[in-house]
Amino acid sequence: MGKYKPSYYNIEIKKDHNGRTLVANLATLTIAWLNPEYNSFLSANCSEQNPITQKLASKGFLIDYECDEIQETINNRNKYINGNASNTLVVLIAPTLSCNYSCKYCFENDVAGGRIITETEAQRIVDF
Repeated sequence: MGKYKPSYYNIEIKKDHNGRTLVANLATLTIAWLNPEYNSFLSANCSEQNPITQKLASKGFLIDYECDEIQETINNRNKYINGNASNTLVVLIAPTLSCNYSCKYCFENDVAGGRIITETEAQRIVDF
């Protein structure tokens, strides 16, 4: 890879008091706490080759600049619909990140005011 861009499937969940950011990538089902100096790598395109960009790329947070993740998802979906897939399609649907169970181990703990998907959005997921 020469030039990277942030994955479309990255979501920022929350920041802690040290400035670290909890980020999840919904395509790779990876979650990580990023130190403040790493946040800039997920906010813009970069061509820097170093251990940080390589690690973020290996976990799916950064992708090749030429990659069209949306089209890849559509192509994979079509393979499954047409019976041409060689493995399993995993779809994670998170209607909200505003859980109220307050489990001590969970990354969602203390997430306030999380958005809940609308019925229209839920139907679009089912239709997809």
